[in-house]
Amino acid sequence: DAIFASQAAQIIGISAETARAWHRSGRLSAIVTANGVRLFSRTECEALRRVRDAGRERPVPTPAA
Repeated sequence: DAIFASQAAQIIGISAETARAWHRSGRLSAIVTANGVRLFSRTECEALRRVRDAGRERPVPTPAA
C-alpha cells in the first residue's frame, strides 16, 4: 500500500517534513514518482510505529543510591 508523506507521518507519529527527512537520510524508504512525490509503504510505517511505541514502554532505570 503506497501512501503519501502526510499519511506516513500520521501513522508513525511524526511530521510530514520529518518523514521526508528520514527518507533523505535512508531511515525510511520511499518510491519517488516522476513528479517528485514520495510514496511510502504503509506496512513499513506501521512497523516503525510499533518499534517506536515499544521503545516508549520500557521502564526508566533509576540510579543506584
